Amino acid sequence: MSRIIANNIRHNDATSDNITLDDSGNVGIGTTNPTSALHIDVASGEPLRFRSQTSGSNYFAHVNHASGDLAYVGAGGGAALNSGTTSDYAIRANQGALLFGTNGNNERLRITSDGTIQLRNSPGIDFSQIQTNATGMTSETLDSYEEGTWTPVLTGAATAGTYTFSTSWANYTKIGRQVFVNAHLIVDTASGGSGYAKFAGLPFSKTAQQVYVGTIRTNAVDYDQTVLFCNLSPISISSAGTAFLVSGTRDNSSTLSLDISGISTGNMIDLSLTYFV
Repeated sequence: MSRIIANNIRHNDATSDNITLDDSGNVGIGTTNPTSALHIDVASGEPLRFRSQTSGSNYFAHVNHASGDLAYVGAGGGAALNSGTTSDYAIRANQGALLFGTNGNNERLRITSDGTIQLRNSPGIDFSQIQTNATGMTSETLDSYEEGTWTPVLTGAATAGTYTFSTSWANYTKIGRQVFVNAHLIVDTASGGSGYAKFAGLPFSKTAQQVYVGTIRTNAVDYDQTVLFCNLSPISISSAGTAFLVSGTRDNSSTLSLDISGISTGNMIDLSLTYFV
């Protein structure tokens, strides 16, 4: 039953008013004093539900009169916030994932259905707004992370020979430009090589004009008796590359590279180094 009270139109059931249209044009559902164009006030249950009977249609859409920004809940549970046009998504849900885009619907970040955060079409994470820079800073963007395995290769620098490993593992982790590698190697075949022992196969090429000093531990490898201790060094400091050698430090003398003849079947070689790409 409908009635007019103080310029308000109210529709009620037997016990209370449930719809009110006031003299300002506001509609109240569950309230007799609506404070907005549509004011819904319910004690329990869903206050509002939209459903389209047409397959593929949006359930709900809102367009800002001034900016043209659009928000909608679409078929299949999808939802989006747009900037100006329906093709320029700022935030949208898609098949259980949450997608973030900028500059004309270019997806930049995605949260997958299992909670994994993925960067998409992005130069990386920029830390410029939360830190104080050191003199000489060239970048504040972290652009990658990766981990996996690599395959060490051993040859003689003058004559390659045949060198293989039996029991071995070799792993790497790359964070931005920095690469950490390690390996545990047991020599299975060792014959025919000459020159210094040349290791290769690093997962990424080091940059030019870069020196690194890696660590090495061996068992039964034959070093020159004048060598005090050894480390890993790039074959060329001035050039990019994926090869390195074992450099021996001697007392009051120049360094001496490990000769391939010092490596025999059954030798153990453990190595670890860090470099930049």
